[in-house]
Amino acid sequence: MMAKRNQPSAGVSSLRYSWLSQLFMGHARACFSSIVRLSRTPFATLLTMIVVGISLALPLGLFVLVQNAQMLSQQWNKGQQLSLFLRMDVSQSEVDEFLVKLQLDPQISSFQYITPDEALSEFQEAAGMKTLLESLPSNPLPGVVIVTPKENHSTPSMRRLVSRLKHDPQVDLVQFDYRWIERLLTIILLLKKFVWAFAMLLGVGVIMVIGNTIRLATENHRNELEIIRLMGATNAFIRRPLLYTGTIFGVLGGIIAWLCVDFMILWLQSTVTHLANLYSSHFHLDELGLFMALSMIMMGGGLGFLASYVVISRELRTMA
Repeated sequence: MMAKRNQPSAGVSSLRYSWLSQLFMGHARACFSSIVRLSRTPFATLLTMIVVGISLALPLGLFVLVQNAQMLSQQWNKGQQLSLFLRMDVSQSEVDEFLVKLQLDPQISSFQYITPDEALSEFQEAAGMKTLLESLPSNPLPGVVIVTPKENHSTPSMRRLVSRLKHDPQVDLVQFDYRWIERLLTIILLLKKFVWAFAMLLGVGVIMVIGNTIRLATENHRNELEIIRLMGATNAFIRRPLLYTGTIFGVLGGIIAWLCVDFMILWLQSTVTHLANLYSSHFHLDELGLFMALSMIMMGGGLGFLASYVVISRELRTMA
């Protein structure tokens, strides 16, 4: 009895395996026929892949440059400091009390107090006017506190910190130029939007290039497709090899874009590193990661698939 009950289950499993096997073999044949068809016209295939690759490489390269510019701005933002010039008549006890307040401030990471005598000594060494400064009756320089805020503070929070320190009775002047940071971040945001708009335009261009290639392929084999359709072939059967053709164009174009951007980064790396060293910085261009590269390849394949599907569906409607 148990053997009889298991027979329908085994039959369903066998049918399911057979259906999956036929589906896999159908896709494998379609993919192989697409590769064979493309290999028959190597020059035209290479030109199309290069056009698709350059179209994908342009926005990808701009995106990588903008990402590196954002990383550089974050490094500058982390290294920003405030210079607090204390009043000339402040006493040492008032200075000690003020430094304790800074130490307890949750927005301040660290600070360095430069006494008036230390400031005068540094100024003498930097200006080279030691004799002239020694002839002055008193030290004209105030005490200075170099404050390093904690990381990941937004510009509004920095403004509040600057305003609060300005109103402290021991502080005469707060020097902090946050406007250039705001301008830089705004420019980077604008560049990001430009890159996305540029990428969408070139994405449409990729769809047009691959779509036109697939349209020419269907026009050249239109009689064959009509005969196959009269013999009972379904739309899915006719569409499948051409979908693989468009996807292959997109995937190979994505690989070309990846190689182009990686070559560009390697070419610029030494110059950027040398320029960063001149400014005592350890900045270097961040290379295109594996995730970004695979995303670009998948995006190219998706655009190729979409272009092929739209063009083939339209051609099949005209054959009806």
